[in-house]
Amino acid sequence: MEIWIVGICVVLGLSAIAIPQLSPQLRSAQATTPCRVVNGHEICILRMKRSAKRYWEYRAQVSVDSIRRPMERYDCRDRLRLPSDGTFIPYWQDEAVDVVCTLFKQRQIRRNAPPASLGAR
Repeated sequence: MEIWIVGICVVLGLSAIAIPQLSPQLRSAQATTPCRVVNGHEICILRMKRSAKRYWEYRAQVSVDSIRRPMERYDCRDRLRLPSDGTFIPYWQDEAVDVVCTLFKQRQIRRNAPPASLGAR
């Protein structure tokens, strides 16, 4: 029983020493967000979630030139931004649509590519 308690104390002591040293590295990894520069605007995706019902729709919060936008829907099939007020903004009026929808395009290409075992040319 006493050896068991000593073992737990040693493990807790080592983790108390190791965790504070690793935490700055963990925080810096979490702080990095995918950003792109499009037409002179820095666009960063802060949060992103794919719709389960409509796989081409994403809910994303982006920042454009360090100005955060609220969470909005992005329709990547029709390339639209759908704010909560019911309007729609096409991709040529908003660069963030292309940044958010690049993930959809990559997933669509992977899904449509035939497997190599079928002898695709």
